[in-house]
Amino acid sequence: MRALTFGFVGVLLSAGCASGSDASPTTITPTTTIAPTTIAPVPHPLEEVEGCVFNPGPKVWICEPDTDLIGLNLAGADLTGAELYAADLTGADLNGAELYVADLGGANLTGAELTGVDLTGVDLYIADLDGANLTGANLTEATMGYADLTGANLTDSDLSFAALASVTGWNTVKGKDTIIGLGQAFNVPAS
Repeated sequence: MRALTFGFVGVLLSAGCASGSDASPTTITPTTTIAPTTIAPVPHPLEEVEGCVFNPGPKVWICEPDTDLIGLNLAGADLTGAELYAADLTGADLNGAELYVADLGGANLTGAELTGVDLTGVDLYIADLDGANLTGANLTEATMGYADLTGANLTDSDLSFAALASVTGWNTVKGKDTIIGLGQAFNVPAS
């Protein structure tokens, strides 16, 4: 392991310590040695989920239908092109996740957090989005036929060119008056 050299001579290092701690500030001198540290990679949240595998060819996650992802913290996870067909993502935190062109058809996203998520081209056919928070989500070109949108929050979301054929619960959707691109969406239900 190689040592790294930094120009910090004379810098005072200190950490916020609880009272009674015996740790004291350290001044770096030209002879100060800092032990090398290895930073382990952060595992992907789906690595430990039974029924999910990573396919290195197209570099996508694939989960078997009905995989239990209930309440899983997937915030910020790269799920680009992931195959999550019929997965149970009830209450999952997907804020900041990368879901571009993912397959969420038939997935249960009841109460899921999807604030500001890029869902461009995502398959949400027959997905259950009951009570899901999609505030500011980009649903451009999403396929949402027969999806349940009961109580979903679509405030400031973009539905440009999204397919909304036969969605249910449209009359209970929150934030409809702020949806972007609704005039360009296909098969928008009557309010």
